[in-house]
Amino acid sequence: MAIDDPRLVSTRVPAMAWYQHGPDDFIRWSPSTRVVGPTPRWPGPVVLNDRRTSHVPSISGSTYGSCMVWKGGGADRRIWFSVLDQPLPSPLPGGAGHTWGPQAPAALFETASFPTVVRYRGRIFMFYKATAAYEYQLRWTELRGRDWVHPVTGTLEPAAATFDWVLTDDGVAVTENVHSDELVMAWRGRGDDARISWAVFDGESWEQRGAVPGALTSKPPTLACDGNVVHLAWRNTDDDHISWTRQLGSTWWRPTVLDDRRTAGGPALGATEGAGGLVMAWVGGTGDVRIWWSQYENDHWGPQQVFTDRQLDIDLRVSLA
Repeated sequence: MAIDDPRLVSTRVPAMAWYQHGPDDFIRWSPSTRVVGPTPRWPGPVVLNDRRTSHVPSISGSTYGSCMVWKGGGADRRIWFSVLDQPLPSPLPGGAGHTWGPQAPAALFETASFPTVVRYRGRIFMFYKATAAYEYQLRWTELRGRDWVHPVTGTLEPAAATFDWVLTDDGVAVTENVHSDELVMAWRGRGDDARISWAVFDGESWEQRGAVPGALTSKPPTLACDGNVVHLAWRNTDDDHISWTRQLGSTWWRPTVLDDRRTAGGPALGATEGAGGLVMAWVGGTGDVRIWWSQYENDHWGPQQVFTDRQLDIDLRVSLA
């Protein structure tokens, strides 16, 4: 195949982290890397056998200084974290030159669900559903050096702030809208409230934007920015199909049901590179523990494809960055 063959593509697939379906509770990870060929290919999974979880891990990026956060395994409700800052002795061409540093517990933070980590304006923020006195309320904190601090005051006591207007049984999806220089957050309501609500952060304060029209979900939603607009995807309440929409100014496009794909857990979205590049990954429908994926280009989703080297605990999802 000639190097100028139009069938060749050159793209960078996102990093992926997930809680594997299988006999152990180690976190799996595949690094972001550049691939050249007729279709994107993903690097093989790496077992991170120094970290255990019982829920969805979260990653903030794929290059030096990125952060991974996760709930501990089994009954361990502590939130753990690690930073991608250890040099690799022999990095692969086109791949990352660093790997994950040692894990550590994040202050005294605990959750029964999953934490979400995001990078914004060079800062790293974490969001998590609290336990005990703050149960069902969302909290957020910022990583400075190796300390998690209050995101507004920078103090260690308290080291987290609480949203009094977010109530959820799960956690939240958060992404940086690089076009508008804002953080966008989306979440499913508590109990029977299946609506997806959303809010934006401009670096100074949060603004509630209400519910996304026509978006009802039975699992946590997912967000990603493709460099132009923010995309939102979720598992429907009345079936296991995935729906998708994208931001239109201060509102959203009419949702589209992607009826070629089903999930028992929920989808994940991640940007590739440049403007308009996006991928979606999800666990299959009921009983199907395989991970599927699809690429978004030229304003439409391509055919779904299945990974042959990775599986996912049903009811959960992967993290892409």
